[in-house]
Amino acid sequence: MNTNRWWQRTTTCIIPAFLILFLLLTACSILYNKELPVRVLIPLAGVGMIFTLLWYAIQLRHWKYCVHVNRRLRELVPEY
Repeated sequence: MNTNRWWQRTTTCIIPAFLILFLLLTACSILYNKELPVRVLIPLAGVGMIFTLLWYAIQLRHWKYCVHVNRRLRELVPEY
């Protein structure tokens, strides 16, 4: 049985995408308000920074893995 179906992959991507969309819409509605609530804006910026640092760490780890795979491929397949 093939467990790599397209709707299973899209479900795992859609849920975080809707969460990010909800956060962005909330941020826009807060910023278009005449008074800027600092108690909401600072945590929102903090969450954004945490997500950015987490994404950077994931991308850095993935890059190291790709370099490792490329190095091993050059060792094992000289024609590459």
